[in-house]
Amino acid sequence: MTNSEQIQVQTLGYIKQVQDATLKLVNTIYENWTSVLRQAGGVGANIDAQPAEIIDRTFGFSAQMLEAQRAFTCSLIQASAPTVHATEHVADLTDELGAKRAARHRPAEPVAQLRARR
Repeated sequence: MTNSEQIQVQTLGYIKQVQDATLKLVNTIYENWTSVLRQAGGVGANIDAQPAEIIDRTFGFSAQMLEAQRAFTCSLIQASAPTVHATEHVADLTDELGAKRAARHRPAEPVAQLRARR
């Protein structure tokens, strides 16, 4: 197995691990959220709340969810930055290697050009 094939196998393995972890996370969130809703006695249980209060609570919660997603995305980008840089470095090395190989294996000059030099 070539080095490139080994990297591909490892990459696919990592992707599978991330996918499995993500599915586990989503299932855990679903189970916890369902439990919270059951314990709360249903959505909209507080009928006496004023419309402005309901709007404030709803948008406040939405803002918290959005902030949590923003923080997660920032953390995800920071965590993946070393991988991105390493991949770019490998791509640069591959480009350099390809250019060196191409320079060593220049096509032969056509016969007419060789005869013209004589």
